[in-house]
Amino acid sequence: MGLLSTKLVERICRGLYRTAGCRRYAKMDRCNLRDVRRSQPFLYVLMLEGSSLCKLDLKNEAYDVFEKIYELFGREGFKGEQLQYLEFYLKERAKRG
Repeated sequence: MGLLSTKLVERICRGLYRTAGCRRYAKMDRCNLRDVRRSQPFLYVLMLEGSSLCKLDLKNEAYDVFEKIYELFGREGFKGEQLQYLEFYLKERAKRG
């Protein structure tokens, strides 16, 4: 498993931008991941993947996704209900040294 494929992330991003009314990105043939890397839709997609993996008890794969979120967004990427995943990530990171 691991991180979502780039093509799938691009499709999801285009759909999210289209839904949000951001036509500039929705009309692109290909989403430029540098532009969307720090965007809320990209964070949403990563968090959805990480939380799903965690619920499926695929802890190593979930850790990899949460690590990416932490690298891109820091603690700000984990708000509200997602705080539990920040705690999981930090505990795992401490164990792995």
